[in-house]
Amino acid sequence: MSNVGKAFIVDGKKVKSQNQWYNKQVAKIKSGKSGDYWDDNLAAITEKRNRQMRDNVNKTARFVINWCIEHQIGVIVFGWNQRQKDSINIGKKNNQQFVQIPTAKLKARIAQLSEQHGIKFVETEESYTSKASFRIG
Repeated sequence: MSNVGKAFIVDGKKVKSQNQWYNKQVAKIKSGKSGDYWDDNLAAITEKRNRQMRDNVNKTARFVINWCIEHQIGVIVFGWNQRQKDSINIGKKNNQQFVQIPTAKLKARIAQLSEQHGIKFVETEESYTSKASFRIG
């Protein structure tokens, strides 16, 4: 949400899809093996997923900053609950899709880019809201 009357939503389908692919590959490789099984193939797909998540975070943060610059917005308010995903139980599939999204890294990257571009970054506790993940304004 913005005080200039414009808003946007960042679609997380790509991130969810990448996590789903990763989880399926890990399950396939670990099938019939011990829980702590690890091999070079698991290391390779984990590294690929980590690179994808880093790229997603960087692109999303850059999009937010560019949007703020373009619309002359000087403050970003980021709703955040520390440890919000710990021990979450929203079902096996939803846990896989939600818990593995690197929101802390996104918050840190937006804060870093905000500082570089002279945009004030405000982190606010979000425990009393249920709909907003972050607000630009």
